Amino acid sequence: MTRSGYRLSLGLIILLAAAAQFGLFDLGLYRITSDESARILTAWGMTRSNALEPFLWPPFYKLFVGSAMRIFPDIFLTPRILVGVTGLVCLASLTWLATALFQDRKVSLVAAILAVLAPQRLIFSVVPLSDIYYFLFVISAAACAASWLRSNRSRFLLLACLFILLAETVRFESGLFAAFLEVLLLYRVGIARDLRIATFLGASVLLFVFPALWALNSFVWYGSLSNLGVVTQQFVGMFGHDYIQALKWAPLRWFIQDTLWNPLTIAGILVVLILSVRQRAMLLWSMVFLLPLLVFSVTTVVSLSTPTAATWRTSGVWTLMMLPFDAVAACWIGGILAQSFRVPRVALAGLLILAILPNAVRSLWYTRDGLFNNETHLAHQERQLDRYVDKKLSHTRAGEALIDSSTNLDYLDVLAFARHPDRLLLTGGGDPIRIGFYEPMRTAYAGRPEADFYLKDRFGLAHGGDLRALNAHHVSLIVVRNPAFIAALDTSPLATRLRSFNDWTVYGLSPTVSNEPWHGAVLKTAPQVSPAG
Repeated sequence: MTRSGYRLSLGLIILLAAAAQFGLFDLGLYRITSDESARILTAWGMTRSNALEPFLWPPFYKLFVGSAMRIFPDIFLTPRILVGVTGLVCLASLTWLATALFQDRKVSLVAAILAVLAPQRLIFSVVPLSDIYYFLFVISAAACAASWLRSNRSRFLLLACLFILLAETVRFESGLFAAFLEVLLLYRVGIARDLRIATFLGASVLLFVFPALWALNSFVWYGSLSNLGVVTQQFVGMFGHDYIQALKWAPLRWFIQDTLWNPLTIAGILVVLILSVRQRAMLLWSMVFLLPLLVFSVTTVVSLSTPTAATWRTSGVWTLMMLPFDAVAACWIGGILAQSFRVPRVALAGLLILAILPNAVRSLWYTRDGLFNNETHLAHQERQLDRYVDKKLSHTRAGEALIDSSTNLDYLDVLAFARHPDRLLLTGGGDPIRIGFYEPMRTAYAGRPEADFYLKDRFGLAHGGDLRALNAHHVSLIVVRNPAFIAALDTSPLATRLRSFNDWTVYGLSPTVSNEPWHGAVLKTAPQVSPAG
């Protein structure tokens, strides 16, 4: 295949991937969990004073997306445009990895074709989670490391370490790749003696400077490193010390499920084993970038640090890194099948269709999960709700909408889809991210002061509403989905039901009520919203 033909083919594949991404967005796939909205709100609220606050996540998403929203202040579109472009770059990076591993343009194109509808790439190129950035950086690091192992050029090693550093600023588990690569570097500099000391030191600094600085930053902010264990804290708060549940959600379990969905990956694993026996460079590469899956799985189970949202994504980077090997397997099998066909390309095309279909089905399955509420099985209508609320608020410069933040995390979507999130406030106290942290653990943390501040009903909606609190915060609309709130507001003289959006119900404050509190309401005025420490 000529270089121009290869570039043209790759360009067409990227256009096809862009069309698939836009198709899912146009279908209404705006989210698959509440995590993406929480991250967007964190980035939206970024200031100079809190830019490096290490409460939940590493800083890349807040800094990158937050800076972009300073330039293009659209809380809904800007994060989605960024992940869309990054998803296409990630596809190109996969072809780079395939080329670095196999130097075969046909294999690279087949890997790109397989990546178009792979849910690990497609879904996270549409919903604005941080995973697509993590995938891009790790895959780019893997490509640079493969080039270094084949050429022994130091610049490829340093680039690989730089990409791992970037990955560490997105997800903490990237440190596993740093640790495995460091072991290889220690072997090369201490035993094989084919790596210069200066290169070793430079690479080591790149691999571990961020974890060290982030730990120091955490200690400066909180006086401890407890914030690094919030995932475990949330898992235990929701499920207790349930190691069986953690095992069910282990990354290795999801990788096995990915493999069963696409049997071509089984052939890809065989390719890894065969080439690792034949080629020392492939063996070393596999140890650095594939073995961390096992360690990561054991670590998440033992420490109960399994994410509780879209847990299937935890194996995504390894599933994507297997695509070049799946492509080699497809070419090998296609070559064998071609002997039975008059037109050899028909065999490879048929094999690719069989390999792509399972990924397409899975992508549609995850899309359905994003379109419908898993609890109520009703379609998510937060986007339509926000448009309605924005239209209502646009008629007056004063007035805010009160959003129900109890019993669910969908309020994060309401905030993150809004054109004017600054005119929305929550029934819980404090900032929305900390409310979202404690809400899933409501039962376990009941009665604790640190949780009650975020989880209490500040406006007395369960009793029909506290007029003084509502007036003090200039509330003109009330948006709720808690059944207890709906039942109370339906019988309250303070509120008039305006419209329903599946799970959500919108109320307006009745214009005829006096400024005195209704006797059925909670009379205590709610405190002003204050940031949590």
